[in-house]
Amino acid sequence: MRENVQSLEREIARLTEQLLQERSAELEVDEALTIESFPIGTHLSIGTLLAEIGAVDRFPTIKHLLSYFGWCPNTKESGSSKSPHPKMSHQGNRFVRRILWMLSVAAVRWVPEYRDYYQRRLAAGKNKMKTIVAVGRKLLSVMFAILRNGQSYDPERYLQQQMQVSLS
Repeated sequence: MRENVQSLEREIARLTEQLLQERSAELEVDEALTIESFPIGTHLSIGTLLAEIGAVDRFPTIKHLLSYFGWCPNTKESGSSKSPHPKMSHQGNRFVRRILWMLSVAAVRWVPEYRDYYQRRLAAGKNKMKTIVAVGRKLLSVMFAILRNGQSYDPERYLQQQMQVSLS
């Protein structure tokens, strides 16, 4: 049984690396994408996200991808009544949403940039669960950018972009 699991894990890793190699070839980048190109994730989690996304070019913006995954608010309006705090949408693959949730929790724990973002939001009085959702949105945005332009995750570039956003 253990050998079967290990065999499956090797196959998942191989297929994930193959998907990343194919995307790198499509983008014609000098340095091919690998699992280390992402801020956090394993072959299983990144491979699942890649498989669910398919061709990243079919999503014109990050908002389309977030909506596809159901990682966005589900607004329900009726006349003049509108919920000030809409719940998360339940569209998309629930297993992929769970993987994204677990990646968000792991990022808060292990990736300093995301941990700092999480702490800043909590210090500002934001809800913990909604902050995890915000971290997931940031993670998915970074993954989308990596897959769109073929550049690996760079914490320095991420921090510079955060500084520009906070100054505006």
